[in-house]
Amino acid sequence: MTNKKVAIGLSGGVDSAVAAALLLDQGYEVTAVHLVCYHEPGRLSRRASTWSGCRADQDRKDALKIALKLNIPFKVLDFKKAYHDKVLAYFFDEYKKGRTPNPDIVCNQEIKFGLFYEWALRQAQGKPAFDYVATGHYAKKLQSASWRTIFNFQTKLKTKNKKEKTETNFGLFIPKDKDKDQTYFLYRLKQEQLEHLLFPLADLTKKEVRQIAWEKDLPVATKKDSTGICFIGELNMHQFMKDRLGEKPGEVVDSKGKVIGTHPGYWFFTIGQRHGWKPESRIKNLELRSKDKVKQKGREKDIPRLYVLDRVKEKNQIIVGTRKEVMKREFVVEDVNWLSNIAIKPYSNKAIEFFVRIRHRGELLPISNFQFLISNKRMRILLAKPVFGVASGQSAVLYSKIKNQISKIKNRSVVLGGGVIA
Repeated sequence: MTNKKVAIGLSGGVDSAVAAALLLDQGYEVTAVHLVCYHEPGRLSRRASTWSGCRADQDRKDALKIALKLNIPFKVLDFKKAYHDKVLAYFFDEYKKGRTPNPDIVCNQEIKFGLFYEWALRQAQGKPAFDYVATGHYAKKLQSASWRTIFNFQTKLKTKNKKEKTETNFGLFIPKDKDKDQTYFLYRLKQEQLEHLLFPLADLTKKEVRQIAWEKDLPVATKKDSTGICFIGELNMHQFMKDRLGEKPGEVVDSKGKVIGTHPGYWFFTIGQRHGWKPESRIKNLELRSKDKVKQKGREKDIPRLYVLDRVKEKNQIIVGTRKEVMKREFVVEDVNWLSNIAIKPYSNKAIEFFVRIRHRGELLPISNFQFLISNKRMRILLAKPVFGVASGQSAVLYSKIKNQISKIKNRSVVLGGGVIA
């Protein structure tokens, strides 16, 4: 048993509820902390939200019910201003720049593992208020010097008095339930943070989490999973964007520069998107078929489906082309964060495979090579084969799989780090 203190982010959902219950079973002294980050009544909630009522209010009520059921202290932290300034402002600014943002990653970095983490570990009477911060994320943390030495890591963390000390690294691994894997959203964590983080659901499937919720009679055992943007939930994204950014009609051009239609605003589109723009009448009459061909008046024509290739902010244009044109094998990643605190350099070792993921729950794409550009904060990635829909603004997260006999990590995929696609 342990008397360590844990602050758990209690969202009001089943995952964090079960995580809190498991920590209690393990002997931790648990405090539930509910984060209030978004509440915007009025036209936005009526027009853009797919939820009738206020989701934030319901989540807070559910979180309180969970805390009462588990008989643990309950606190509420108001981060609405910070969420607006750090997450929503970034979200809309990226779209206005012609990029595709990932607000969940920024939300984790700035709010959950930023302000909340700092609040929990703030010094009080010479020691942190809590020993750990826990969440209901599906991710696995392992402490092992052995996997570190395979990469020849020598991580040196600076202490406040500027003395250096060598630490055993913590690795962030894909969890048992690969379908619920959330490591993509966590690549911006630091080694110092991992030391104080707990992910109680690492070795459970979603089905097992639901079963535990039933067995413990938790009040949210049957509550549906939340989807959509972090702390906001499901939205009519087009309406959400329209309410904030409005519309600005512009041209749709093909890859040769020919105008073939119109669109309501370049910020409504992302790379690889196929719908949402208005083609000219000669194209509008074409009926799209399943194999990149169309049918017009009973005759097949080799007119391919068109996808968004790029957005040109300065001209308010979107460029469209064939599926082949939207495929990429090489791209640049900026603002790279390494979980080990040092850059990982690939080298010839048949025991190690490198992969990259370019979207949440996306395929782990084999990497042929990656090279640093100027510094280890910017790199070029070369894939083993072309992939569809590489979007600037989205994150590219690097993983490796170590094929050896080290029991803790054999055939496990570990997060190396990642950055933003340029």
